[in-house]
Amino acid sequence: MENAVVGAITEALEPFATFVTEGMELVAVDITSVPVRLSLAARPGTPLAAVMKRAWSHPAALRQCTHRLAQMGIERVVCYDTAGAAQIVAHEASTDAAVCSRRAAERYGLAILVEDVSDKEQNGTRFVHLRMADHARAQVSLAFLRTSSMTATGRLDVLTGATLLPLAGTTEYPVRMWVLGADAARLQALAPVRDVQVILARPARGARGEGDAAQAGDGAGDQVPASRDRAEGAHGGGGRSSPPGRRRARRDRRALFGGER
Repeated sequence: MENAVVGAITEALEPFATFVTEGMELVAVDITSVPVRLSLAARPGTPLAAVMKRAWSHPAALRQCTHRLAQMGIERVVCYDTAGAAQIVAHEASTDAAVCSRRAAERYGLAILVEDVSDKEQNGTRFVHLRMADHARAQVSLAFLRTSSMTATGRLDVLTGATLLPLAGTTEYPVRMWVLGADAARLQALAPVRDVQVILARPARGARGEGDAAQAGDGAGDQVPASRDRAEGAHGGGGRSSPPGRRRARRDRRALFGGER
Protein backbone atom coordinates (compact mmCIF):
# COMPACT_ATOMS: atom_id res chain seq x y z
CA MET A 1 0.00 0.00 0.00
CA GLU A 2 2.90 2.42 0.66
CA ASN A 3 6.45 2.58 -0.68
CA ALA A 4 9.37 4.48 0.85
CA VAL A 5 10.25 6.12 -2.50
CA VAL A 6 6.93 6.90 -4.19
CA GLY A 7 4.39 6.80 -1.35
CA ALA A 8 0.94 5.40 -2.13
CA ILE A 9 0.82 2.37 -4.40
CA THR A 10 -2.23 3.49 -6.34
CA GLU A 11 -2.38 0.31 -8.43
CA ALA A 12 -3.42 -1.52 -5.25
CA LEU A 13 -5.24 1.26 -3.37
CA GLU A 14 -7.57 2.27 -6.22
CA PRO A 15 -9.27 -1.13 -6.62
CA PHE A 16 -9.33 -1.46 -2.83
CA ALA A 17 -11.21 1.86 -2.65
CA THR A 18 -13.65 0.69 -5.29
CA PHE A 19 -14.42 -2.48 -3.38
CA VAL A 20 -15.05 -0.78 -0.03
CA THR A 21 -17.16 2.04 -1.50
CA GLU A 22 -19.29 -0.57 -3.25
CA GLY A 23 -19.96 -2.25 0.08
CA MET A 24 -17.42 -5.07 0.37
CA GLU A 25 -16.77 -5.53 4.08
CA LEU A 26 -13.00 -5.84 4.38
CA VAL A 27 -10.91 -5.27 7.50
CA ALA A 28 -7.17 -4.77 8.00
CA VAL A 29 -5.68 -7.32 10.38
CA ASP A 30 -1.93 -6.69 10.10
CA ILE A 31 0.82 -4.73 8.32
CA THR A 32 4.08 -6.14 6.97
CA SER A 33 7.12 -4.08 5.91
CA VAL A 34 9.24 -5.67 3.18
CA PRO A 35 12.66 -4.35 2.06
CA VAL A 36 12.80 -3.72 -1.70
CA ARG A 37 15.93 -4.12 -3.81
CA LEU A 38 15.33 -3.61 -7.52
CA SER A 39 18.00 -4.71 -9.98
CA LEU A 40 18.53 -3.86 -13.62
CA ALA A 41 18.96 -7.15 -15.47
CA ALA A 42 19.45 -8.25 -19.08
CA ARG A 43 20.33 -11.35 -21.04
CA PRO A 44 23.80 -12.74 -20.27
CA GLY A 45 26.59 -11.10 -22.22
CA THR A 46 24.70 -7.82 -22.64
CA PRO A 47 26.83 -4.90 -21.37
CA LEU A 48 25.00 -1.92 -19.89
CA ALA A 49 26.08 0.29 -22.81
CA ALA A 50 24.43 -2.14 -25.25
CA VAL A 51 20.99 -2.05 -23.61
CA MET A 52 18.57 -0.60 -26.17
CA LYS A 53 17.48 2.16 -23.80
CA ARG A 54 14.36 0.38 -22.56
CA ALA A 55 13.58 -1.24 -19.23
CA TRP A 56 10.43 -3.25 -18.52
CA SER A 57 8.68 -3.52 -15.16
CA HIS A 58 5.53 -2.98 -13.12
CA PRO A 59 4.53 0.73 -13.07
CA ALA A 60 5.06 1.05 -9.29
CA ALA A 61 8.56 -0.44 -9.59
CA LEU A 62 9.42 1.87 -12.48
CA ARG A 63 8.34 4.91 -10.45
CA GLN A 64 10.79 3.86 -7.73
CA CYS A 65 13.63 4.08 -10.30
CA THR A 66 12.55 7.17 -12.24
CA HIS A 67 15.66 9.31 -11.66
CA ARG A 68 18.24 6.53 -11.92
CA LEU A 69 16.81 5.28 -15.21
CA ALA A 70 16.57 8.83 -16.57
CA GLN A 71 20.24 9.42 -15.73
CA MET A 72 21.11 6.36 -17.82
CA GLY A 73 18.85 7.47 -20.65
CA ILE A 74 16.64 4.40 -20.31
CA GLU A 75 12.99 4.55 -21.28
CA ARG A 76 10.50 2.94 -18.89
CA VAL A 77 8.17 0.33 -20.40
CA VAL A 78 5.20 -0.87 -18.34
CA CYS A 79 4.21 -4.52 -17.99
CA TYR A 80 2.11 -6.53 -15.53
CA ASP A 81 4.73 -7.30 -12.85
CA THR A 82 8.47 -7.41 -12.13
CA ALA A 83 8.82 -11.16 -12.66
CA GLY A 84 6.92 -10.79 -15.91
CA ALA A 85 9.42 -8.15 -16.98
CA ALA A 86 12.27 -10.60 -16.48
CA GLN A 87 10.40 -13.19 -18.52
CA ILE A 88 9.75 -10.73 -21.35
CA VAL A 89 13.41 -9.73 -21.53
CA ALA A 90 14.55 -13.37 -21.42
CA HIS A 91 12.22 -14.58 -24.17
CA GLU A 92 10.99 -11.65 -26.24
CA ALA A 93 13.20 -8.58 -25.96
CA SER A 94 16.83 -9.66 -26.16
CA THR A 95 18.38 -6.18 -26.07
CA ASP A 96 16.09 -4.66 -23.43
CA ALA A 97 16.49 -4.75 -19.66
CA ALA A 98 14.17 -5.57 -16.77
CA VAL A 99 13.74 -3.90 -13.40
CA CYS A 100 13.16 -6.85 -11.11
CA SER A 101 14.42 -8.71 -8.06
CA ARG A 102 17.62 -10.73 -8.15
CA ARG A 103 15.54 -13.86 -7.62
CA ALA A 104 13.42 -13.14 -10.72
CA ALA A 105 16.54 -12.40 -12.77
CA GLU A 106 18.11 -15.69 -11.74
CA ARG A 107 14.94 -17.64 -12.42
CA TYR A 108 14.84 -16.44 -16.03
CA GLY A 109 18.58 -16.66 -16.61
CA LEU A 110 19.32 -12.93 -16.69
CA ALA A 111 22.54 -11.21 -15.65
CA ILE A 112 22.52 -8.31 -13.16
CA LEU A 113 23.75 -5.07 -14.74
CA VAL A 114 23.03 -2.77 -11.78
CA GLU A 115 22.57 -4.34 -8.34
CA ASP A 116 20.24 -1.67 -6.95
CA VAL A 117 18.60 0.82 -9.30
CA SER A 118 16.13 2.37 -6.81
CA ASP A 119 16.17 6.14 -6.39
CA LYS A 120 16.44 5.69 -2.61
CA GLU A 121 18.95 3.38 -0.95
CA GLN A 122 16.67 2.29 1.91
CA ASN A 123 13.71 1.23 -0.18
CA GLY A 124 10.79 -0.75 1.20
CA THR A 125 7.06 -1.30 0.89
CA ARG A 126 4.36 -1.75 3.52
CA PHE A 127 1.65 -4.32 2.81
CA VAL A 128 -1.68 -4.48 4.60
CA HIS A 129 -3.25 -7.87 5.35
CA LEU A 130 -6.96 -7.90 4.52
CA ARG A 131 -9.72 -10.29 5.47
CA MET A 132 -13.45 -10.38 5.00
CA ALA A 133 -15.19 -8.77 7.97
CA ASP A 134 -17.32 -11.83 8.63
CA HIS A 135 -14.15 -13.87 9.30
CA ALA A 136 -12.01 -11.44 11.32
CA ARG A 137 -11.96 -8.30 13.45
CA ALA A 138 -9.99 -5.23 12.45
CA GLN A 139 -6.64 -4.88 14.23
CA VAL A 140 -5.22 -2.00 12.17
CA SER A 141 -6.79 1.45 11.90
CA LEU A 142 -7.40 1.94 8.19
CA ALA A 143 -10.05 4.13 6.59
CA PHE A 144 -10.96 5.53 3.20
CA LEU A 145 -11.95 9.19 3.14
CA ARG A 146 -13.50 11.16 0.31
CA THR A 147 -15.16 14.56 0.07
CA SER A 148 -16.98 16.54 -2.59
CA SER A 149 -16.02 19.84 -0.97
CA MET A 150 -12.51 21.28 -1.15
CA THR A 151 -13.28 23.52 1.84
CA ALA A 152 -13.84 20.46 4.02
CA THR A 153 -10.14 19.64 3.85
CA GLY A 154 -9.54 22.31 6.47
CA ARG A 155 -10.71 19.78 9.05
CA LEU A 156 -8.07 17.21 8.06
CA ASP A 157 -5.68 18.63 10.66
CA VAL A 158 -7.30 16.26 13.16
CA LEU A 159 -5.45 13.47 11.31
CA THR A 160 -2.01 14.87 12.18
CA GLY A 161 0.37 11.99 12.86
CA ALA A 162 -1.52 9.51 10.70
CA THR A 163 -0.25 8.34 7.32
CA LEU A 164 -2.26 9.90 4.49
CA LEU A 165 -2.15 8.09 1.15
CA PRO A 166 -3.82 10.34 -1.44
CA LEU A 167 -5.46 9.06 -4.60
CA ALA A 168 -6.35 11.05 -7.71
CA GLY A 169 -9.51 13.10 -7.28
CA THR A 170 -12.63 12.69 -9.38
CA THR A 171 -15.25 15.19 -10.54
CA GLU A 172 -17.58 14.04 -7.77
CA TYR A 173 -14.90 13.66 -5.08
CA PRO A 174 -11.90 16.00 -5.63
CA VAL A 175 -10.26 14.72 -2.42
CA ARG A 176 -9.81 10.97 -1.96
CA MET A 177 -7.34 9.28 0.37
CA TRP A 178 -6.57 6.29 2.56
CA VAL A 179 -5.80 7.07 6.20
CA LEU A 180 -3.58 4.70 8.16
CA GLY A 181 -3.03 4.92 11.91
CA ALA A 182 -5.68 7.45 12.96
CA ASP A 183 -7.71 6.45 16.01
CA ALA A 184 -11.44 5.97 15.64
CA ALA A 185 -12.30 9.16 17.56
CA ARG A 186 -10.39 11.40 15.15
CA LEU A 187 -11.89 9.69 12.12
CA GLN A 188 -15.39 9.93 13.55
CA ALA A 189 -14.83 13.65 14.18
CA LEU A 190 -14.65 14.07 10.41
CA ALA A 191 -17.83 12.16 9.63
CA PRO A 192 -20.30 14.89 10.67
CA VAL A 193 -18.54 17.45 8.45
CA ARG A 194 -20.65 18.36 5.45
CA ASP A 195 -19.80 16.40 2.29
CA VAL A 196 -17.19 14.19 3.96
CA GLN A 197 -17.55 10.41 3.88
CA VAL A 198 -15.39 8.13 6.02
CA ILE A 199 -15.49 4.39 5.45
CA LEU A 200 -13.95 3.09 8.62
CA ALA A 201 -12.37 -0.22 9.58
CA ARG A 202 -11.17 0.43 13.09
CA PRO A 203 -9.09 -1.64 15.53
CA ALA A 204 -10.77 -3.78 18.13
CA ARG A 205 -11.13 -2.30 21.61
CA GLY A 206 -9.46 -4.14 24.47
CA ALA A 207 -8.79 -7.81 23.80
CA ARG A 208 -8.46 -9.05 20.23
CA GLY A 209 -11.80 -9.93 18.74
CA GLU A 210 -13.79 -7.20 20.53
CA GLY A 211 -15.17 -4.01 19.07
CA ASP A 212 -16.77 -3.03 15.81
CA ALA A 213 -15.30 -4.38 12.60
CA ALA A 214 -16.42 -1.70 10.16
CA GLN A 215 -18.63 1.36 9.96
CA ALA A 216 -19.33 4.01 7.34
CA GLY A 217 -20.63 7.54 7.56
CA ASP A 218 -22.51 9.53 4.95
CA GLY A 219 -22.13 13.27 4.44
CA ALA A 220 -24.22 14.02 7.52
CA GLY A 221 -22.37 11.61 9.77
CA ASP A 222 -25.10 8.94 9.90
CA GLN A 223 -24.06 5.31 9.90
CA VAL A 224 -24.75 3.35 6.74
CA PRO A 225 -26.88 0.27 7.55
CA ALA A 226 -25.11 -3.06 7.68
CA SER A 227 -25.25 -5.20 4.55
CA ARG A 228 -28.20 -7.55 4.09
CA ASP A 229 -26.02 -10.61 4.57
CA ARG A 230 -24.63 -9.38 7.88
CA ALA A 231 -28.12 -8.39 9.09
CA GLU A 232 -29.49 -11.84 8.20
CA GLY A 233 -26.59 -13.50 10.01
CA ALA A 234 -27.17 -11.41 13.13
CA HIS A 235 -30.82 -12.44 13.33
CA GLY A 236 -30.80 -15.97 12.02
CA GLY A 237 -27.42 -17.63 12.43
CA GLY A 238 -25.72 -16.67 15.66
CA GLY A 239 -23.66 -13.94 13.94
CA ARG A 240 -22.72 -16.02 10.89
CA SER A 241 -23.51 -14.98 7.34
CA SER A 242 -26.25 -16.85 5.54
CA PRO A 243 -25.11 -19.37 2.89
CA PRO A 244 -25.82 -16.88 0.06
CA GLY A 245 -23.71 -14.35 1.98
CA ARG A 246 -20.83 -16.79 2.22
CA ARG A 247 -21.08 -17.56 -1.48
CA ARG A 248 -20.96 -13.85 -2.30
CA ALA A 249 -18.00 -13.39 0.05
CA ARG A 250 -16.14 -16.12 -1.84
CA ARG A 251 -16.93 -14.42 -5.16
CA ASP A 252 -15.75 -11.09 -3.74
CA ARG A 253 -12.48 -12.65 -2.55
CA ARG A 254 -11.86 -14.12 -5.98
CA ALA A 255 -12.55 -10.72 -7.57
CA LEU A 256 -10.16 -8.94 -5.20
CA PHE A 257 -7.33 -11.44 -4.98
CA GLY A 258 -7.58 -13.15 -8.38
CA GLY A 259 -8.83 -16.52 -7.11
CA GLU A 260 -8.01 -18.61 -4.08
CA ARG A 261 -4.74 -20.52 -4.16
